[in-house]
Amino acid sequence: MPLDMTPDRGPIHNVEAEQAVLGAILVNNDVLPRLGSIRSEHFFDPIHGELFRKIESTVEAGDLASPITLRDWFAALPSVEGLGGALYLARLTDNAITVFDAPANARTIINAHARRAIVASAEAAIESAYSGNDPQETASLLDASIIGLDFGKPRGRYRFSETMKATVERVAEAYQSDGRPIGIMTGLRDLDRLTRGFRRGNLVIIA
Repeated sequence: MPLDMTPDRGPIHNVEAEQAVLGAILVNNDVLPRLGSIRSEHFFDPIHGELFRKIESTVEAGDLASPITLRDWFAALPSVEGLGGALYLARLTDNAITVFDAPANARTIINAHARRAIVASAEAAIESAYSGNDPQETASLLDASIIGLDFGKPRGRYRFSETMKATVERVAEAYQSDGRPIGIMTGLRDLDRLTRGFRRGNLVIIA
């Protein structure tokens, strides 16, 4: 009897973690920069993903994202009546037991998204293999499942304005140094003259 390679186990998701993350941000917008590299497409529930996108754009615009400020926008979304309309936003804040758990819940969401992507690619590879396609082409489907995936590793989230500020400060520091080293010197005189030294923690490849 052939082995069933594609059992129906249902989608991989954690709606409770999604609700907790959204609720934590609505309670305290300062949580958002601590959530690493989470994006709207990581959410399993489409409404949760759309809500996260709206929260993110609102906060980045310098405005407050809360159940009150987003009430009218959320109530106008299709298919939210089954959730209770705008009252769902208030229920989300109730799910935010503590904002300190938000980064861990965000990693749970990202990992679930990664596993869903891997399963989808594996199923496509199985179908391709049974269809008699070229093995190398089939193997490439599996490779694509992990290339570029985020596995929930904590990473910093930087706004463009913050990155630009750091860059300007770096340039100003170099300008004011009057030729003096501002970082770690390599001993290569021509390179040191151009860079004024490298910062600790940077990966620099000289070729």
